[in-house]
Amino acid sequence: MDTVEHWVLDDDDRVLVERLAAGLGRDAARVLAYLLLRRDHDRIERARATSMAIRIGTGLNGKAVDDAVSKLETRDLIERATVESSGGGRPPNAWRPARDRRETLDRVYHSHSIALLERAAAVAELDREPTEGSGSLSGPGDESAPERGPEVVVALNWRPNSLHLPLYAAVDEGAYERRGLDVTVTNHRGSHRALEAVLDGDADVGLVGAGSVVRALAADRPVVPLAVLHQRTATVLYALRGRFGEPFESVNQLRGRRILTTTGSETCLLARLFLSQADLLSEVELVDADGEERDALIAGDADVATGSLADPLELEADSRTVDVLSIGDHFPIYGLTLVAPEAAFEPENGRWRRFLAGTSAGWATARTDPGPAATAVAAETDESASAVSERFARAVESFGTRDALRDEGWGWHGPATWNRLKTALEQGDLLGGAP
Repeated sequence: MDTVEHWVLDDDDRVLVERLAAGLGRDAARVLAYLLLRRDHDRIERARATSMAIRIGTGLNGKAVDDAVSKLETRDLIERATVESSGGGRPPNAWRPARDRRETLDRVYHSHSIALLERAAAVAELDREPTEGSGSLSGPGDESAPERGPEVVVALNWRPNSLHLPLYAAVDEGAYERRGLDVTVTNHRGSHRALEAVLDGDADVGLVGAGSVVRALAADRPVVPLAVLHQRTATVLYALRGRFGEPFESVNQLRGRRILTTTGSETCLLARLFLSQADLLSEVELVDADGEERDALIAGDADVATGSLADPLELEADSRTVDVLSIGDHFPIYGLTLVAPEAAFEPENGRWRRFLAGTSAGWATARTDPGPAATAVAAETDESASAVSERFARAVESFGTRDALRDEGWGWHGPATWNRLKTALEQGDLLGGAP
């Protein structure tokens, strides 16, 4: 009886899988990583792998492998051929990577950026679709770029923090520069000001909360959502343990309570939506904290505060016990979203493609090697690099890895979820006016 040796992915291959998954989704990334590693392994004689070998090597079932192979072939990432079989009959199909590892990663992010631009046009209801061969890139999979490219100013929604780590990672590792872009990051006080910076022409891209994006689109303000930086909103309601006399675990405990928020902010809008959905908006008192919710909560000005996930984490770092209700766990709201001005949005313009490809690479780096980018964020804050890295990991665990990201890769979004948010805001009479 003959024995057959099969090579399988293990924990040592996680970094490559994660980097590919940013532009493909998890299953296709596992298949492509397996094929790349198989080809490069000096003890494997046959670079091409059959479907059965891929199934064993990746731990995926037959349908998952078939779907992944189809996606990889469509994006011109693998090549198909047949292999000789000692059993007779029709030779089985087998696959190998179409490029080396560095070129493959470039192609993954490049093709992913095209798919994201198609999503962006669909969400904004624009009759513009990118094509593989168009734009300023020299070929369908060529990420080469001119030595000096256009400047792209990115307006953040707040001071630099752990939620912004993928953008800083892309800048730090040269993912934008290598694609011919000169990216500068600026910060603004809230999503609405980041949005205004884009609309006023002071920024090329804004990082804006999903609620603000929906209201802008509903008001026919000319913006296009390029990609979601995080799959779910980081907006939370949080309280210091003991304020309720019991753990704060349910939205029903908010009845009759004072809630700190900042009028006109994204967190205020989403908190009002959350309370409206729970039919509690008329039974709480909203207290304007003018951006100082955390300090006002400590001072005892109210029972609960609104904010982002980073706020209760900072209180925990000060040895305080904090209870948190995440709005994203109760309602499917996208998180921070990269938006561009509609007038400048042309999918055939290679600038947008290169920017999204670079940001995809930044997301992958933030997931696999966050240290250098965390140091850059920490240099602009009073936090340590280790705290920035840890909070980003907590954020990803809490609202960064949803089905869309696992299936399609970083930044994925679609009209259905945006429309659900629009409908909910309409029902709560929150689509127009000040939040």
